[in-house]
Amino acid sequence: VSLLLLHPPVAGAAAALPSGAALPELVVFDLDDTLWTPSLSRVSRTRRDVPQADKDVILYPEAKHVLTELATCARWRAAGTRVAVASRTRRARWAKALLGEFTVPVGAAPDRRLADLVAFAEIYNAEKAVHFEKLREASAVPFESMLFLDDLHTQRCSNLAPVAELGALAVHVGARGLDLATWRAAVAAYAARRAAGASGGAVLMRNGDVLSAADAVPRRARHPVYRPPRPKHARSRLSRRDRRRLALLEQVASSGG
Repeated sequence: VSLLLLHPPVAGAAAALPSGAALPELVVFDLDDTLWTPSLSRVSRTRRDVPQADKDVILYPEAKHVLTELATCARWRAAGTRVAVASRTRRARWAKALLGEFTVPVGAAPDRRLADLVAFAEIYNAEKAVHFEKLREASAVPFESMLFLDDLHTQRCSNLAPVAELGALAVHVGARGLDLATWRAAVAAYAARRAAGASGGAVLMRNGDVLSAADAVPRRARHPVYRPPRPKHARSRLSRRDRRRLALLEQVASSGG
């Protein structure tokens, strides 16, 4: 049974916008815990050489709806919107293989491979800001015309804040992956910011708050506590007999003898 049957189709995010509303030129998705689950870092290496799509790793059902909308909605096609992925991972080979295995329903036509829907892919162990610099170079799309969706945003670290600092609208996805409510809110927020002439990047939180890039920086990252490296104990390199001699010399020195 198709996972899509578990979630009846709903009006697409683009179709819900007023006529003439702006749509992003590039929609960028994180992979782990955003489009699919589990994170590849949690998939056992002992199972097989490459994890299997729909068995070891699955696409979130509502994320699949979003991908179908981007592939089939006339409004997205008219806007010329393209899809990209940006994933910080040490298992890039696995991620690329899964992109080629997952399929997305596109109406009456045969399902399309997810890899065929993705125009640009930055999948390697680097900061998201590096991914986005590469995406801008490859796509020629300015950051202000990008929409980014990712799950990682905590008090310790964030994938959203660095991207917002570049000028994009970054959207926080919940712990259960990309859902339709988040997707609709993201597209609506992008259109509203463009209509209002808002400049600079921002972060759209799960509760609907829109934070500036500066306010979205994790608190523990704003004022990092400097901890100097702990020096290696000099005596640890001495033999036991040398340590005894050194202790005796220190005792003599402290007694004034």
